[in-house]
Amino acid sequence: MTNSNLMLHSGAQRVDRNTLRMLPDPIASSARHYPIKHIDLIEGLEQACEDYDLTVVNEEFGITPAGDRIFGTFDIVRDDDPDGGNTILGFRQGNAGKGPSLGVCGGRRTFVCDNMCFSGDLFTNSAIHTTNLQLIPFLEESIEGFLDDRKAMLRIMEKAQEKNLSAGTARALLNMAFQFKVLPGSVRGTVNQAYFDRDLHPESGVYGETLWDLNQAMTYGLNAIPMEKRFQRTIEVGRLVREAVTL
Repeated sequence: MTNSNLMLHSGAQRVDRNTLRMLPDPIASSARHYPIKHIDLIEGLEQACEDYDLTVVNEEFGITPAGDRIFGTFDIVRDDDPDGGNTILGFRQGNAGKGPSLGVCGGRRTFVCDNMCFSGDLFTNSAIHTTNLQLIPFLEESIEGFLDDRKAMLRIMEKAQEKNLSAGTARALLNMAFQFKVLPGSVRGTVNQAYFDRDLHPESGVYGETLWDLNQAMTYGLNAIPMEKRFQRTIEVGRLVREAVTL
């Protein structure tokens, strides 16, 4: 289960590529300021994905009313995903000389918001818009870093899928998750049902009694809380699963 979260609630509006192509060229605010056209960022990032055998299957963009800031996500796929699922790249930039900096983040969970919240559970890279900035090398560096971290993530996923849990171990891990506020108490019933009575929630992605199934039950339960709170909680679930793999 992936969570690609582009939240626009501070004035930005969703747009498509055609709208971005029609925006005027950004103007440098100083001799050292190096603004980048939004469409150049998007097409450069897509090309970098293709160069590393990543395919963009869905995209979302938002820009501020002045058109100087962009926020967006790419849902991407690669053949070696063990569950056929997606990973996500988030990106943002501001061209007015007042930020935000150029940034790329990635993971199975990302959160990109026009209120400047910006994070991925695997990787985040950023650069300032100065004349020293080289867009293509920056994007290639971002993809390489993302893929390195992604390999580690896939190994954890595989181990979690192979780790069978007794009912007692699963309950102990869930109790730990609630005790240490990884999960809010409001989702306890849903998470327990999704894992122990999975026929009640066939859409949860829980199919067996492995650590990965427990991860799916926990992230499914978090769908009930507001998006702006969900992201950090899902990262904490991922940390719990990584620790449980070694138990």
